Amino acid sequence: LRQVTDCISSRSEGILAEWEDTHKRIMTSPEDEAAMAALRDFMETVMKKVAKPLMERTREVHNQINMVERFSHDVGADITEKAFTSFEWPLQIQMAVMESDNKLATEKIAFMERLEREVQEYKVDFQKYTEELQWVKKLDSYVMAGQVAQRVQNLQDNLIRATDRVKSFSDREKLFQIDQRDYSDLEVLQAEFEPYFNLWSIAIEYAGNEEEWLTGKLANLKAAEVEASVDDN
Repeated sequence: LRQVTDCISSRSEGILAEWEDTHKRIMTSPEDEAAMAALRDFMETVMKKVAKPLMERTREVHNQINMVERFSHDVGADITEKAFTSFEWPLQIQMAVMESDNKLATEKIAFMERLEREVQEYKVDFQKYTEELQWVKKLDSYVMAGQVAQRVQNLQDNLIRATDRVKSFSDREKLFQIDQRDYSDLEVLQAEFEPYFNLWSIAIEYAGNEEEWLTGKLANLKAAEVEASVDDN
């Protein structure tokens, strides 16, 4: 009977811990849009997928308590209280879902406002990228390679980051179930910039090695590196 009592105590504590974790998850404010969507999905099924199984396990614990009591064995007031406390949790979970749902409605507005701000910032940046591309197109002498290297690379880096930005925008628009904006102009800009970036990457690398290649000692040149550089370009 002592082993059964220990089992009842352990199961009761485990069930209560799961109720508490469930309540905490529902009441925790999401950090971003994806977390908010995950929380909504969780709340929609919490009564069926979490509360119902926990109540079934609680009834099993009570059946165990009734069994040992038929042998005139007292499991203890503390254990009994924990077992009965589980019956209070479904109502608390339902109330938490309603409270959290109201909070999420407010937070959704804040998230959507942040999304709109980020999209507007992106549009300003995109105009800058377009202007930078026009500047790159006007470059006409590889002699300038060293001077323009950082600016050309910055545009490449910004366009790569822009890809992640628009993906984030699209993902969040889907989560909010709002109209999807068209960001295909970024792909057009990237495709237009690519041959210029490749060209200037070659010029920049050559400019960096030109003096050594032309005036340095032949013995100091590493054939494998020179060959790899030529093959890559």
